[in-house]
Amino acid sequence: MELSVVLSAVALILVIILIGYTLIASNKEKSQVFENDFSARPRPASPLKNTSNKPFYESQNVMSEQEKEVVSETVTTNPEKSIEPTESAIKIRLDDETSVQEQETQPAVVINQEVEQPQEDEMQEPVESEPETEQDVMEQVLTLYLVAPEHQQFSGRQIVQHLEEIGFQYGEHKLFHRHIDNAASPVIFSVANMVQPGTFDLDNLDEFTTIGLAFFMYVPSCGNDVTNLRLMISTVESLSQSLGGFVLNDKQALFDEQSHIEYTQRLQ
Repeated sequence: MELSVVLSAVALILVIILIGYTLIASNKEKSQVFENDFSARPRPASPLKNTSNKPFYESQNVMSEQEKEVVSETVTTNPEKSIEPTESAIKIRLDDETSVQEQETQPAVVINQEVEQPQEDEMQEPVESEPETEQDVMEQVLTLYLVAPEHQQFSGRQIVQHLEEIGFQYGEHKLFHRHIDNAASPVIFSVANMVQPGTFDLDNLDEFTTIGLAFFMYVPSCGNDVTNLRLMISTVESLSQSLGGFVLNDKQALFDEQSHIEYTQRLQ
């Protein structure tokens, strides 16, 4: 009996020791598994940084050799396309940072600049579009000449007398002008001396002589251009009969009916 009790006690002790050893061994294996699991996970507090000059796919070994070759070829063949997104991203970040700083430090200045800029643009818009250049380009001068017969000249006193009789007035630039009404009204056409400097010296009319007169009208004129042209033509033709001269067109040919038609067509 005593031997059997001793053997059973020893067997119980061995069973207890075996159970305890298995429990201790299993706990150690579980602790190693948890430590390896947490050490393999990425830490959010410390993001990955690529401190080397190599591309990210080379430093992290996440691509195969074939994939690396494909990516490197695309980068070398299109360097501008690979650089532009990074530059645009940098510019966007800088703009965001500066806009935040300006809003925090000087909000009033930014508002004033945004409001004043369209005002300056509105002030400049009407200045850029001016129709004066088109009028200057379309402006023309219609000219008629009244010349004396060959080897003869018109006397100054005779010229002034006839010009004043038909409504001309001596005025600006020492020329005679035909106005709509009085001297303060707009000029329809003018007359100048064909001899340089083209003026009339009223102080020396007895000594003044010329070979001809030049009548000119700026178009567009004040009023109806066709009516003003007819008035100038009739005035020159009437004066040619009074002075005994000839009327020439701007090509220095006799002013006939064909010339009259051509002058009228220029106004159309």
